[in-house]
Amino acid sequence: MGRRSLAHLTGARNLGHPIEGRQRKRRSLKPKENCSSEPTLPVSAKNYEAAYLSVNTQYFTQLPIQEKPPVDAALQPSAHRDDWRSPTVAAAQYAIADIHTLLHPKRQTGYGHKMNALQPFVTKRLQQILIFLRVYVHGTQEWMKSSLVAVKFLGHGSYFAKRLRRWSRAFILDRSKLPDKQLSSGSISRLQDEDIESDANTHLQSLGKYVSAMDLVRYFQQDGVRQRYGFTISLATARRWMRRMGMRWMKTPKGQYVDGHERPDVVDYRQNNYIPRRFGSKLPLRTWTAGTIGDRVVPSSSERHTVYWYQDETTFTQNDRRQVRWVTRGEKPIPQPKGEGSSLMVADFVSADYGWLRSPDGKEEARVLFKAGINRDGYFTNQEILDQATRAMDILEKYFPYDQHTLVYDNARTHLKRAPGALSARQMVLNIPKPGRNWLVEVPELNAEGQQVYAPDGTKLKKRVQMAPGTLPNGEPQSLYFPEGHPRAGIFKGMSTILQERGFSKEASLKRECPNFKCPPGGVDCCARRFLYNQPDFVGVETLLEIHCKKRGFEVLFLPKFHPELSPIEPCWGSAKRSYRELPLSHSEGELETNVLVSLESVSLEEIRR
Repeated sequence: MGRRSLAHLTGARNLGHPIEGRQRKRRSLKPKENCSSEPTLPVSAKNYEAAYLSVNTQYFTQLPIQEKPPVDAALQPSAHRDDWRSPTVAAAQYAIADIHTLLHPKRQTGYGHKMNALQPFVTKRLQQILIFLRVYVHGTQEWMKSSLVAVKFLGHGSYFAKRLRRWSRAFILDRSKLPDKQLSSGSISRLQDEDIESDANTHLQSLGKYVSAMDLVRYFQQDGVRQRYGFTISLATARRWMRRMGMRWMKTPKGQYVDGHERPDVVDYRQNNYIPRRFGSKLPLRTWTAGTIGDRVVPSSSERHTVYWYQDETTFTQNDRRQVRWVTRGEKPIPQPKGEGSSLMVADFVSADYGWLRSPDGKEEARVLFKAGINRDGYFTNQEILDQATRAMDILEKYFPYDQHTLVYDNARTHLKRAPGALSARQMVLNIPKPGRNWLVEVPELNAEGQQVYAPDGTKLKKRVQMAPGTLPNGEPQSLYFPEGHPRAGIFKGMSTILQERGFSKEASLKRECPNFKCPPGGVDCCARRFLYNQPDFVGVETLLEIHCKKRGFEVLFLPKFHPELSPIEPCWGSAKRSYRELPLSHSEGELETNVLVSLESVSLEEIRR
């Protein structure tokens, strides 16, 4: 409790009280040793730590109770018959301080207060006593008159004033005398019996997550349970009991998806690839303070930095609205459109340094708006990813040439597509094909301009080619097909021969693959296909995106699988969609696009950096 609030509660500043708010800060209420000239309080009012512990051990073991300094007297004669022994003002002041400590206990560390562990009824009564004592101390200092004034504020009558005086007097004399709720024997809930509550909880837990109040009713209707306790309960009682046991009827709380976070291959990539590359840049990263977090970055040739641009896609739907708000009384329901309506996909880059990827004047940007669907723009394929990367690199080279830029993508299949005919063990055969047969890879047939060739009926034409060569352990290239001059020239060698050429004679005798290529967890040599799959040259095959960006000097980094939380663009999408839901409803695709752009612009640079 701060010095100011304590002095305000007790009024001790102007009364010559031992607690002096302006002169002491967080000091003990321990009395001076030379105060023998004043009579002391009765033992019950002087030392009440043991009494406190007996009331609520779990709560009061954390509450620092201190001895009160001696005062003139705990009680003094009163002119009223009902108040023939009213407390002194000093005793009331100490009671005010103690009540405030009970209602607002201090935290064990730091500043502020924590929630008290008292029952709601006791908390309410202590607040009423606190109001009464403050009126008594800071008002006319007449016991009965103060109680009558206090009950007017509380909305009660003279009978309640009498009870208020009784509760206050009892608390001043003995801090263990907290006001309690007087219940008749018929009003006490049977759930207060620990055995009944424990049995009810155990039964509900045995049923799993999806339980109902009716399950509790049926439990107490069982013959054995009914004979043991001698009663049954209604559905309404079961619902009250479940609420009293801390249960609530609500949607299952959702957290972050963590499926696959600790998968061995994911952990290996995260620890040995992503983290070293993400935090091993030679150039420094920019940082900001609370005072500069909103400042724009001005590129400079004298200060080069590494900038990470995070790419992602999201979809806005036309009828996406905010569902929870304050509704005024009498507000009439408004018909709502059915379904989600039209959609608009957005693909963009964002960085903490510059925000959305665009030119300084905003005329050029890497943002792509895409109407996904069969009868619309089709689907966002790897070619669209490459085209967007080209546009992004054009802007970065033109307007931000002094920084080292890295494009960061998630592990979507669209981003990880490899070149047709790239090294892969997925469909390989184990042995050399029989005469007249060969194992080749199907790839799209392209024209001179690199575009897909179609048949007259509109189907995509494909052709069969040899798979790209691998790399031997000594670094030399390894062709997967027999060379010219060999009796089977141009024929696939088979995985067994490929492994023998690499020096793995034992593994060459393994079976082709595990059923459906579902190998046991952690298996690396369970089958020939899995063993080849884990070879360095097979693992290190670059994607089309990496090849495309490296040609222009840009680095590509992929996030670990199942780790969307590592991409700062995800909170940006969330902020933009929150803004979109508060805009007027989009009645057409044109309005949808306008509202989406407005929502994206509402995400500030400061918000992105946070």
